[in-house]
Amino acid sequence: MERTRRLEEPTSLIMIDIDHFKKVNDTYGHEIGNQALIHVARLLCQTLRKLDIPCRYGGEEFALILPSTRLAPAVQVAERIRMLIAKTPFLVDHLKTTLRVSLGVECFTHISTCSSSELIKSADNYLYQAKHTGRNCTCHPPIDLSAEKAAVSSKERQDLFAAFGRKEQ
Repeated sequence: MERTRRLEEPTSLIMIDIDHFKKVNDTYGHEIGNQALIHVARLLCQTLRKLDIPCRYGGEEFALILPSTRLAPAVQVAERIRMLIAKTPFLVDHLKTTLRVSLGVECFTHISTCSSSELIKSADNYLYQAKHTGRNCTCHPPIDLSAEKAAVSSKERQDLFAAFGRKEQ
């Protein structure tokens, strides 16, 4: 949060919970549950950038800290993670199954006034919203497209459009 304020670059937080994890433990045992946690952790580490910080938050919950990441790209990361976990079979011993996750995303900017615990609580609230709306989905605050567009300078936009042989509209 100090870095975000100092550099004026946003930091996003993704909270992840493995859907129906208790059923995995109850059906296959706690060792298989531990292997499921390792499986998800490996997929997270494969997906994230080196500067991102994956954490086990507790139980079957993970927290991902994404420095220098606005809300829209963080939501894209969350969706990429959700789809990767859903399409990557969990294989252990005689078991082959599919895991699903629910995700909540929040973004902290240099003008945010919330504390770290309030940021976590907000991301967690979006996670619970995902759980209550059917699981295996990502919930987040509304994305302000004007703020997202403003995050890239007009010169950067022109250069990007030029690189693809297009003019900005």
